[in-house]
Amino acid sequence: MKHIDFTNVVIKDIEGNETTVDISKDLAAILYKSAVNKDGLEIAKQIYTDGSHDVDSHIAKAIKQILLTSFLAVVQEALIPELDDIINKEQFDGEPELADGQATA
Repeated sequence: MKHIDFTNVVIKDIEGNETTVDISKDLAAILYKSAVNKDGLEIAKQIYTDGSHDVDSHIAKAIKQILLTSFLAVVQEALIPELDDIINKEQFDGEPELADGQATA
């Protein structure tokens, strides 16, 4: 789990210059409208109010999907690597370490 501030997303222009954008309200509105349970509504409300949220792999997957379908590529480029790190870290944290030469089934 990682705390992400959606009010301070650093994007780069074509020359590599960095600028900061706030996607919290737009992201929260889309999350709210697409929520399938009360937890989703509460997450959307917190992002809308606070601009940030503690993101686990489940939330990261949902946000990643929204970014891919509703946000420009410069925003995707800024956030998807961070979301993928959360998804991958939690995915592998539950797996036992293997000794050299062992393979998974």
